[in-house]
Amino acid sequence: MIKFSRKDVAGIFEIAGKDERMGFTMTAAQMRKYLAARGFRAISQRGSHVKMTNGTDTTIVPMHVGDLAPGTLRGILADAGLNVADAKKWSGKE
Repeated sequence: MIKFSRKDVAGIFEIAGKDERMGFTMTAAQMRKYLAARGFRAISQRGSHVKMTNGTDTTIVPMHVGDLAPGTLRGILADAGLNVADAKKWSGKE
């Protein structure tokens, strides 16, 4: 089995033109505030996961401690029909 370091993997993404890094992070609480500012409201909660909707789109926000993983962040935004650039601008990390 070949082992790669994070630096090696990041270099591969840059070479392929598919740099998947977000360039910013958000906590679950920040994501809830962002979604609320975009017209979403919490409709249910099961354990540490909150279901939010705006009437058309629905997404689940895991209310865990710390920053959301980049893939989770991207998934929540995609489910909500929102874009990464707007979220990055809202977070003030542009």
